[in-house]
Amino acid sequence: MKRRKILDVAIEHLRKHDLRYYLSDDMPAIQFQIRESNGLFVCTLFADEEYNYVSFEVRQGLRAPKNKMAEVAEWAARANWRLYAGRFDVDMNEGDVCFRTGFYLGSGRFVESMLPPLIGASCQTFDRYLPSLLAVLYQDVSPEEAITAIELRSSEQELSDEEFGELMERLVEGIHEDDSDGPNPDS
Repeated sequence: MKRRKILDVAIEHLRKHDLRYYLSDDMPAIQFQIRESNGLFVCTLFADEEYNYVSFEVRQGLRAPKNKMAEVAEWAARANWRLYAGRFDVDMNEGDVCFRTGFYLGSGRFVESMLPPLIGASCQTFDRYLPSLLAVLYQDVSPEEAITAIELRSSEQELSDEEFGELMERLVEGIHEDDSDGPNPDS
């Protein structure tokens, strides 16, 4: 049986959960929105079927002004230092800030059970760090102070090594296991 396409699996999941999505005409990607406590996030899932790679981006629509670019870049570097998975990226020309996560599936398959932890962890990470970014942009808080404050506030909620291991297991669950779409043709 032929391997199911990454976007087909993602679309099926979004439909199952009544999430509206937009399928890009320009590239193999879908976009949808997720609401978290600090706002509405635009999520984009990119699929590279040839290399069996999935990339996920979360954006909030913020654009850092030119006079804040150095501070926002420092903020991203400081935020990234403590992250287990994913990273904040800043477009130094446009000022766009996003959170990215991606993974290579190897010879495995993308299965629906990978989506909830991928979407959830990415959106929750952006949501957790967003107040610190806003403090840098609009309250003249230094990047160091902003990141320290957000990490102190969330230190009680931080994942233990065991919880992180469980999250990663759920994320890759089924990559090498048989799923409802039959045996993996690559094995």
